[in-house]
Amino acid sequence: MRLRVASLFSGIGGLDLGLERAGHDVVLRVERDAHCRELLRRQYPDGALMDDVAAVMPRDLDGVDLLAAGFPCNDCSFENAARPGLEHGRDTRLVRHVFRLLRERRVEWVLLENVVGLLRWHRRRRRNERQGENTSRSRDARARPPAIDHIVTEFEKLGYRWAYRVVDLLAFGVPHKRRRVFIVASAHGDPRDVLLSQDSQCQGRCETFAAHARVHRRRCYDCFNAPPRDAATVEAVSIDVGENRRPPLRDICQCLTTSNGRRTCVVTRAANDARETSTTRALAVEDAERLMGFEPGYTASCYPIADANGRAPMSFNVDAQTRKRFALLGLACAVPQSAWLGERLRNPYAVKFPYAALCAPFRRACPGGDDDDQEGAWPLAAYNVFELDDADEPRWKSRRRAPKTLSESPVVRAFVPLGEFLKFQRRARDVDPETLRTYARRLRASGHDDVDELVRLALLGDERRDGKRRRIAAPHVGTTVRRAESVWSSSDDERDDSRDDDAMPTFGARAWVRWRGKRGDVATRWPCLVLDAGEDGVRGVTTHRHVVFFDAARSHARVRSTDIVGRFGGDDDDGDNISERADIVGAIERARVWKRDDRNHEYDPIAWSFREPTACLECATCREDAPPAVSTPDRSRGGNDGVLSRSLRSSFASDSKTSSSSKCPQATEIIPRARLGHVGATLALRRGDAVGRRLRVFWPIENAFFAGTIAAFDKQTYTFRVDYDDGDVEVAFKPWMESVWPLRGEDEFATCGVKTPRAITPFNQNTPEICEAPKTHF
Repeated sequence: MRLRVASLFSGIGGLDLGLERAGHDVVLRVERDAHCRELLRRQYPDGALMDDVAAVMPRDLDGVDLLAAGFPCNDCSFENAARPGLEHGRDTRLVRHVFRLLRERRVEWVLLENVVGLLRWHRRRRRNERQGENTSRSRDARARPPAIDHIVTEFEKLGYRWAYRVVDLLAFGVPHKRRRVFIVASAHGDPRDVLLSQDSQCQGRCETFAAHARVHRRRCYDCFNAPPRDAATVEAVSIDVGENRRPPLRDICQCLTTSNGRRTCVVTRAANDARETSTTRALAVEDAERLMGFEPGYTASCYPIADANGRAPMSFNVDAQTRKRFALLGLACAVPQSAWLGERLRNPYAVKFPYAALCAPFRRACPGGDDDDQEGAWPLAAYNVFELDDADEPRWKSRRRAPKTLSESPVVRAFVPLGEFLKFQRRARDVDPETLRTYARRLRASGHDDVDELVRLALLGDERRDGKRRRIAAPHVGTTVRRAESVWSSSDDERDDSRDDDAMPTFGARAWVRWRGKRGDVATRWPCLVLDAGEDGVRGVTTHRHVVFFDAARSHARVRSTDIVGRFGGDDDDGDNISERADIVGAIERARVWKRDDRNHEYDPIAWSFREPTACLECATCREDAPPAVSTPDRSRGGNDGVLSRSLRSSFASDSKTSSSSKCPQATEIIPRARLGHVGATLALRRGDAVGRRLRVFWPIENAFFAGTIAAFDKQTYTFRVDYDDGDVEVAFKPWMESVWPLRGEDEFATCGVKTPRAITPFNQNTPEICEAPKTHF
């Protein structure tokens, strides 16, 4: 089902891009920020774009099937110390325009996105309350309802069924900790099937059915992070050097916000580096784009803003552009999350929500607050589909809490550690040693100096190296890159391709130029690009040339032709060009990267692919499809051992990966269902390792879940036996065909006399029990 989408509060188009990748059509975008509109005009030149959500009329939604809105979050975000909330805030309350339009045009589906602070109460206390005054004003300031209460109440007034859920970006294999609330509402459908039906409880079998990363990663983040942790090829730790409330994170990046992008640095070290040398550099904005699911350079067109004729200014500040790009990325919706929702909306009823019997009702319309000590705050997932016994009851009475064990990972993707994910760190700027020393002092003062060994190595390493290298002044003329008519073409097509991801020109002759620092240092040679080099070479016959230096600021200058002393990368590269002076070393490295990389090469943010479902090779169906076994006689028994030889087993295993005619249940039913988020299917992939697992099974006749224990596994028929707590026994149990919910915590395993009981011996209805788990009460 392909939907026509109207996008309000589009931002830089993260929500729109994910929906388009899922096959939907975005017919209208609305965004008030001038920099975002500049980007949207460049990325989507043929789409309708409006600049004011208040100007959108109901007639503009004619033919629209999905209304999507990532409305402003700053009034609810914990990054805002005041957190005024939806009622007293200025920006988040703009969500009212969504409901204004829905009152006039009943759009079938609605999708909203915001921060987790949307679920939290606002508890800012004023001075009169701190002084003990018991007034109505102080009580109102003490606890204000969260914004989610207003949103779901408005949906209920309009007759929309709704469901919301917190989803973490880590579930999609991206090393970025970013939790967001997604709300799906429908006029006629069941939003639970879209948002709550999938849950990635991989049961340790993610290598079997998960989407694999192109960098040969096979395990999800939970399995990667579980002890013993998998070793990454490149160790990495992300640090917000301007914030000591959050600790450094290993192998993942901090949640990008509007302010911390420029403050985030990454400490990297090769895993096999015996010298324990680390590199500390700022997070490159191109890698930040990839962490959000965008292509590198996606946000470059947001700054500077073109004039009415579509022409960019003659000059712009590169640092200001980078700051704006980071800020817009912090406000954006991550593309992998929106793409997953787009896939679910494309076939909304492919997976039904089976856990309604496990969901608890709300005791009050708005849980939490100062006077609620029973129910607690709003859950991380909830829904309301108007299941009321009495039509006269208020609609909030049918609100339900999703099971607490519903994870924030709806799908399973192979996790790529941060050090292996980053592609542009070599081009990133080095972090100032004084900044790291200041951060280390703040950590010690706050008592949080018990940090990762890699972070400690980076902080101490810069202290040890400080003052031991002679630094000279870089050829810094200014951070403004001048766009001369004689150098850059005024044609739009040519101007768009004139710069690479580091704002360096994509053309020009690489050369060395003799330069003297501002403090009167001795002249040294710097790598540069000669932009106006003609057929007569880099020196030419004219007296001066325009060059751009490979320094951190991409400085430019007009230099004498006689100061250009040779081509970079040619025969003129002798030993004295490589010195211990840090500025020159960094510039040479940037020049070599420029030379080595393909200017037109595109980096995919991350790529996944599914392997063909594999057969189990143990059930009766697999043995029937297997080629005749030519096994050696068993001398101890004087006959054939009846087991496939190792060579034939290996050949059959390779054939089963590509054979589509195999009738093995693992290949035809279990793995496809596990990829759709079926919990019972992922449990079935554990086979014999699932014995002893506690679970709940839904019985439709009783309309209830019953607790039991998996007592045995039959590899011949690929079925299980379940012993229920009430004494019933179910043989030939197929978890992938049932609604199953594994128990966690103390009741996760039955004791069986051992810590993790296992039984793989085949059984049938006439055989005695193999592993009898003790009956426990649920």
